[in-house]
Amino acid sequence: MAGIDRNFIHYGIRTQDLDLIRQLAEKNELDTAWLTDEILKVYHEQKVLNVDLDDNAVEKIINKALNKIK
Repeated sequence: MAGIDRNFIHYGIRTQDLDLIRQLAEKNELDTAWLTDEILKVYHEQKVLNVDLDDNAVEKIINKALNKIK
């Protein structure tokens, strides 16, 4: 019996898929903690709230995360 996938709860992404995202982030020298907490988690929270996330909304999430590191 499989346990609860905590990554899916926090990010809306299965652990296997999140592992791939982390590998790609590391390959491209991105901080995976920043990526998951500042982009993926925020995106998932908005989806849970049934917020319509068009390209502009996703761009705002990314820009907000980028502004935190400037």
